Amino acid sequence: MKQKRSGLKMLHQLKVTLRLRIILPVLSVLVIFYLLFYFNFATPNAAIAGTETMGSGSYIINMGVTPQTYNNGLKPYGMIYDLMVNYKVPVKWVIEPTKAKDGTDFTYSGLNYKGGCFIIPVEYINSTVNTRITYWVGQGISGLYTTSAISVPVYATLTNFPRIIIDTISNKESIITNYFDNALIPSTAYQVGSPSFLTYCHDMWINPHGDPTWATHGYLYDLVTVAKSYAWLQCHAVSVTEGVENVSSPYQKLTFLSTTGLKCYSSGKCGAGITETHAGNSTSPYTHYYPTDPVMQFMGTMDGACDGGSEKWYQPQSTGAWRSTTKRLVTTATGTSPNEGVLMAYGPAFGDTSNGYVMYEAGHNIDGNGTTAEKVAAQRAFFNFVLLAGYKKQLQITGVTMPSSAFSNESKSVSVTVSGGSPGYNYSWTSSIGGTFSSPTSASTTFTAPTVGSTTSGTITCTVSDACSRANFISRPFTAYSTLPISLKSFTGKYRDNRVELTWVTATEVNNDYFTLERSFDGINYTEIGKVSGSRNSKTDIYYGFNDNYPGEKKNYYRLKQTDFDGITKTFDAIYVKVTGLKNNKTSLIPNPFTDQIRIDYFSESQSTVILTIMDKSGNVVRTETLIASEGLNKFQFNNLDDLKPGLYFAIIGREDEKEIIKLIKL
Repeated sequence: MKQKRSGLKMLHQLKVTLRLRIILPVLSVLVIFYLLFYFNFATPNAAIAGTETMGSGSYIINMGVTPQTYNNGLKPYGMIYDLMVNYKVPVKWVIEPTKAKDGTDFTYSGLNYKGGCFIIPVEYINSTVNTRITYWVGQGISGLYTTSAISVPVYATLTNFPRIIIDTISNKESIITNYFDNALIPSTAYQVGSPSFLTYCHDMWINPHGDPTWATHGYLYDLVTVAKSYAWLQCHAVSVTEGVENVSSPYQKLTFLSTTGLKCYSSGKCGAGITETHAGNSTSPYTHYYPTDPVMQFMGTMDGACDGGSEKWYQPQSTGAWRSTTKRLVTTATGTSPNEGVLMAYGPAFGDTSNGYVMYEAGHNIDGNGTTAEKVAAQRAFFNFVLLAGYKKQLQITGVTMPSSAFSNESKSVSVTVSGGSPGYNYSWTSSIGGTFSSPTSASTTFTAPTVGSTTSGTITCTVSDACSRANFISRPFTAYSTLPISLKSFTGKYRDNRVELTWVTATEVNNDYFTLERSFDGINYTEIGKVSGSRNSKTDIYYGFNDNYPGEKKNYYRLKQTDFDGITKTFDAIYVKVTGLKNNKTSLIPNPFTDQIRIDYFSESQSTVILTIMDKSGNVVRTETLIASEGLNKFQFNNLDDLKPGLYFAIIGREDEKEIIKLIKL
């Protein structure tokens, strides 16, 4: 496949001048600081989980089955790829953020689920998706449909697979393509080619083997620092890459995860700056760290799968160390932090968390060494890193406006906001239950629900792609209802006798529970002022009424909402009622006369501070209170007034600029 070579090569040239400001003395100071501050492992960036409830009928892909096989451990990744890419189904990645290695992520129906399971929410399972689940079960994946709701710690919602290129310079790309074959992920999920083919549009580069040089692999510098993309390396390509530098600009090195490079797998094979070598075989025991990290979501150990090829483990030169941000996921018995030997490590390139991430995994072919379970574990770590790259590099879809329901032929506004990737963006709106979009290729459009004979549920999906053909989607559950719960003939309001009389008429009612009346003084912010019961079912005109005894001065907006017995609500257009000549009816005191307690009903058009003062007939203040009134009717209760002498009193209540005086009689 012929590809243009402009991409990162051009970016590389454009950024040289900018990077000259990053001088060696500054790097040296940073290295010393990190070495002094971090004696042991870098503090892990713990997975941040948010608890989500998965409804009854969701499908759990069990990733903790033992013994692990290619069927139950690797093919789930093919299933996830299939559902995300081909059917626009979001998949929940569930990781308990406090668990130990091989610990429980959640428990359902008496079974402990482990290994970073995946869940397909019930809202996105239709007959087509059911058919695909059945297909994957036939391939050997293990899972079940839930029969009750369950709350689980979700690490991420997966919707995107990264754009991958596999290095072909060493002619060993079949090593990696075997991993994809094992997972039943099709060859259309990746490209193959040399690093010179890399462009800003690639999310991940994979090197299974080889002897990189600056001439052949210098493109990786811009891949991780400019494009912010990910890289995965295996076997002796790791120590060789860490020794690569640009002789024309010596500050440009490919020391992604260490400060001065790694010990070479063989003397003289890793560049002039690498003067140390390490033994061919690693030493046990092997320790697995960071059990809650997404890359570490595999069962058991993976060390046996690394025991083959020219480089079976990695260790920094004694003049340097692992960068403080590098997670040493699986360590050997050789060396101590921050110079310990590792089988697997990853972190942000050059210790800068704004860069793309790089991962090293030892062994010539993790598909060809160790027991089956160890092979599965090692390849799962690889695919977990692939999923992580896809999650971190996906287009960001925010500002989502999607309704959850509508009635037959009802129109609703839908919209999304997109960022990241390479603008401009292309949009495609679809609905799994039909209906139409007024502009299906725009960021904002209007969706008109289909005509349905009964309640019909499905999803509304917006798929977005950028100039690089990266694609992501947002999908939300949607329900279309067959008939309106009521047919509203009229809704009117009239100001009379110091109140607003609201009336409305329905021609038909189906399953109608109640009406809610709302009022606003600005036409924007509405407050509930009352409820009126509905008539459940009717085919004749029914008249309703409600009085607002506390209207505001001049402007009053009223809105009618209807709720059926299924909890579905329909809001109708607001009406405006003008109030003139309003008599002061903001305050009433109950009871009057009083004995030992009194209630003050006070109406306010907005939240405000209200002062209550009670004076006797001689003008002496006997009680004062500062009150906070909310918008609408407030009820303030005052007790323990039996200490007041019987007689005449005056209550003064209101804001500083508006007060009322009411006579009180104490019995």
